[in-house]
Parts: sequence; structure tokens; C-alpha cells
Amino acid sequence: MYTPFDQLPDHSRLWIYASGRPFTPEEEEIIGRNLTEFCSQWTAHSAPLNTSWLIAHHCFIILSVDETTAGASGCSIDGSVRNLKSLAQQIGADIFDRKNVHLLISGNLEIHPLDTLRSRFAEGRISADDLIFNNLVATKGEWKINWLEKVSESWAARFTSKGIHV
Repeated sequence: MYTPFDQLPDHSRLWIYASGRPFTPEEEEIIGRNLTEFCSQWTAHSAPLNTSWLIAHHCFIILSVDETTAGASGCSIDGSVRNLKSLAQQIGADIFDRKNVHLLISGNLEIHPLDTLRSRFAEGRISADDLIFNNLVATKGEWKINWLEKVSESWAARFTSKGIHV
């Protein structure tokens, strides 16, 4: 069953899918309709799941499940991935490519290929004080606190111009 994202508890499990480019307003409407319908029908072993979705920074799709009454099973998670693959194909966006790094630099979202990070640091385009999105957060509460972190405090610190943690 669909629940507005802000009404899910902080212990809700979540998955973040990052696009290689920002979504257009039209694509966000398509995503919203699709995910509201999907979440309204999402079940695990025939039990309805308390679920929600969110589009953040015009680039991230976040799915969340409150597992208090029923937990997401492997089959139900597979169903969400199938739905997202179909949706991504429909709008022509790759939300499964993990080779892009998403940063917030001076308040603006920037997407950089992983293999360019070292040179982007050397050029001064990215600094240790910029913010990076940690898409591995596992719960809504963790997402609220740790989704954005300073590059210097993240896995990406090893790519700074000197290759050391700053």
C-alpha cells in the first residue's frame, strides 16, 4: 500500500537508484504515476507492503518499505527491480549504472564518471569539502542523516589530488 514518503518511519528500509542525468519534469510525472501505482500493489508473499517513493534532486529514485507489518522478500524486491528497469527503459535513463558519482558542489548537483575523479580533484573541479551522495544508506533514518557527506569523510577521499585522505 502506498504511503506518502514523509509518513514512513525512520526505520523503513530503502533503496536508492541514481540516474546518469537529471529527469525532465515530464519524466518525473511518468515516474511518479508508475511508482505510486507500483507501491499501491507491492506485496511480499501476498501481504501488502507499506511502501513509498521519492524523487530527489531530479536524479534519484528512492523506494522505501516499512517492514513493521511485512518485510520485503527477495521476490518482492526482484519485482521492484523489474518495474524500475521497465520504467528506466521507458524514459531512456540508466538508473543502474554504478560508475557515476553524484556530488553537490556549491548547491548544484554534478555527475562525474568514477574514472575521472582523480583528474577532477587535480583540476580543482572537486574539493574535499564538497558533498557526495552515499547511495548505500539502508534506512530512511540513515538517509536523513548520512546520505550527503563531505568527500573528505567518504570513500572518495582516496581520489583527492594527492591520493590521500584529507
